[in-house]
Amino acid sequence: MAKIDGPVNTAEIEAFKSAINVPAEQLSAIAKAFDKARERTDDFERYAIEIGQAFKGNPQPLEPVLFLLFRVARADLENHLPLNPAEEDFLRRVHKAFHLSDAAWERASLGILPPANNTSDVSAYRILGVPQEADLETIRMRWRFLMKKYHPDILQQKILTKEQEKIFRDRAQRINNAWDHIKKERNGHAS
Repeated sequence: MAKIDGPVNTAEIEAFKSAINVPAEQLSAIAKAFDKARERTDDFERYAIEIGQAFKGNPQPLEPVLFLLFRVARADLENHLPLNPAEEDFLRRVHKAFHLSDAAWERASLGILPPANNTSDVSAYRILGVPQEADLETIRMRWRFLMKKYHPDILQQKILTKEQEKIFRDRAQRINNAWDHIKKERNGHAS
């Protein structure tokens, strides 16, 4: 991204570093990856498509990546000048490959962070009603039990007011967010 409009500059590197909280022990690995990326810009789309396919069913985790790419693209611009056309084309192709919504494009292009999943470690376990030391299978079974109770398809079978329906939908979303948080915390890929 940073190389598209010319040589990578300090402003672009600082924009990346300020947006990503990289542990000190990982800085050299990140620097090597950045240096390797400087060598080429022509094969990004293949990687973007692969990443997009991996997240096709749930592309929201990719929205912060698009936000970061916009941040790097704007790092060397003065006072809201338009993006370099090649950078904008790059961003549009990444957006398409990631299968992100128009709203995600709008937020990223305006420099607005995507909505956060604010589930903390403690609240995730509390939401699911399981102790933190529970094994992943026990937690998964609890999640499934709760989703059977609060899933939107189940709601259609009940007579609820609009307010009750919203409460149930919000609860189902919190349950799913908690489960996703615990999976990521535990091993990042359990289902």
